[in-house]
Amino acid sequence: MKYILSMLFLFFWKTSFSQQGLLQNVWIGQGTYYLSVDSQYVILEDRKDGDKLHPYKSVYYFYETVKDTLVLYRDDIKESSSKIILFKFLIKKSNSKELSLEKLFVKLDRSHFSHFNNIYWEDSLKFFNFKSQPNLYTDTIKFEKIKFSASKCYGFCPDMKFEIYNDKSIKFWGGNGSLKTGYFKGRLSDSLYNELIFLLKISDLDRTANANKFNVDAPYYAIEVHYNSKCNFMHTSFLPLIYKKLEKFLLGLYKKMEFESTEKFEIEFAQILKSNGFK
Repeated sequence: MKYILSMLFLFFWKTSFSQQGLLQNVWIGQGTYYLSVDSQYVILEDRKDGDKLHPYKSVYYFYETVKDTLVLYRDDIKESSSKIILFKFLIKKSNSKELSLEKLFVKLDRSHFSHFNNIYWEDSLKFFNFKSQPNLYTDTIKFEKIKFSASKCYGFCPDMKFEIYNDKSIKFWGGNGSLKTGYFKGRLSDSLYNELIFLLKISDLDRTANANKFNVDAPYYAIEVHYNSKCNFMHTSFLPLIYKKLEKFLLGLYKKMEFESTEKFEIEFAQILKSNGFK
């Protein structure tokens, strides 16, 4: 009997662990919603219900999977004995391409301010369908150049600025916290350039607006992606979920490259300056 119970426990533990692993991805939902699942949080991001200054709203939840059920908790209570269950979903489908959830339980908790701002899970919808970020891939992106800037912060944040062109050349400046300091030039390898283009093609450029969310303790990011004779730009401390893979790539790119020193240059973010009232 003890052996059978042990085997059942092991089976359910493996099932829950496997489900959790399959969930960990960036998911594109119905309408204007993104869902991100990592090892600790489920993050729901709404790209529509914000205002002009803050067009993105994000809600964080602690979570766990119990067999085929996804359980979401308030994100401000960590003690297991005090955790408050807000939602339960039946995981109807979970693979590398699709995620389908059926809402089983809702607890309206108006005392939780971030939860109060989120109505997506609470509305009359019962079924929620998502597709994984790689399914956004489009071959219509004709890349011209990308500009990227990251500032220092209250912590370890490399201060850097660079510009990459469609001939694979790059101009890079590194400041405080960067492993390379000064002015450099170089060229991306085929593999790095192809990775950049792939990430741009799954970043939903045509539908992603400037996040414009800042925090004095966090770095400031500036991105201009020039493609198809237009420009998608971001100026924010918190890039939208759909940009997270691109963000990780851009922040670590200079560590994977060889550069040579060059004369001083300027990289100007014209679209961002224009959006902030500068000509």
